[in-house]
Amino acid sequence: MAGERRGSRVGRREQVSSGRAARARNRRAAARRGTDRRFAYIVIAVVVVVIAVIAAVALTGGSGGSKGSGGTTAAPPEVVHAATSVSPSTLDSVGVPQGISPPKKASGSLPPYEVDGKPGVLYIGGEYCPYCAAERWSMVVALSRFGTFQDLKLTRSSTSDVYPGTHTFSFVGSRFTSRFVSFDGVEMFGNRRTATGYNRLEQPSPQQLKLFRTLDPSQSFPFMDIGNRYVISGASFNPGVLQGLDWKQIASQLDNPSSQVARAVDGTANLMTAAICRTTGGRPGSVCNSDGVRAAERVLGGS
Repeated sequence: MAGERRGSRVGRREQVSSGRAARARNRRAAARRGTDRRFAYIVIAVVVVVIAVIAAVALTGGSGGSKGSGGTTAAPPEVVHAATSVSPSTLDSVGVPQGISPPKKASGSLPPYEVDGKPGVLYIGGEYCPYCAAERWSMVVALSRFGTFQDLKLTRSSTSDVYPGTHTFSFVGSRFTSRFVSFDGVEMFGNRRTATGYNRLEQPSPQQLKLFRTLDPSQSFPFMDIGNRYVISGASFNPGVLQGLDWKQIASQLDNPSSQVARAVDGTANLMTAAICRTTGGRPGSVCNSDGVRAAERVLGGS
């Protein structure tokens, strides 16, 4: 009987020990399952964040420029070529159609605006702005008669503003070289909505900001200062002529003098060119003495 009782006690100890081991194994297994679940949740969270970032980039059209533009991509060569090489005959034929607002003479007695010893042209605007979107096409056409652009980008105006999603260029990260004139294009805002408006891109220099505030106290976009002699504040033509057209479609019409797009964009470019010619002393003569520019000078009136 004593042996049986000892055997029973031994058996109970073995059962207790076995139960403890089983519970320990269960706890370890549960811990592993918890760790696996936490790891899975982390992986899922990372994937969700990555997808959100990709979606945000896709919605804004990618990133362009070293300063984090809200919605720019590199401009394809065919679009740049079409906008920077409109034929002189087309520009002469277009002249200055009705309905285009000419640059205004700068008020006050500011000294000539120069950069690196050359007459300066300053643009300040924002990628979200549909009026800036329209004006940039004319700026690229006009300035390309005096020099060369590099690294132009494509963007669109805000889709929640008037003339939504107007296709255009962006000057973020671009460069302009010329023997006759200098150009600075400042895009203060992108086209991505934030809690306070639109994302910030570039900040004008103190001198540029002073010119902006002096020549246009209302500080309207687009702003263009041509040598402190002429000022453009607001749109020169109705951006509606570009609605529903993508970059290639707009560019393809610029050399067709009978198209509504060419008449608006090229006509404005002729006025800009005439104003720039007055700051360069009429150089280059092949541009400043052309029929289209002479027609624009008559609209500008006396210097």
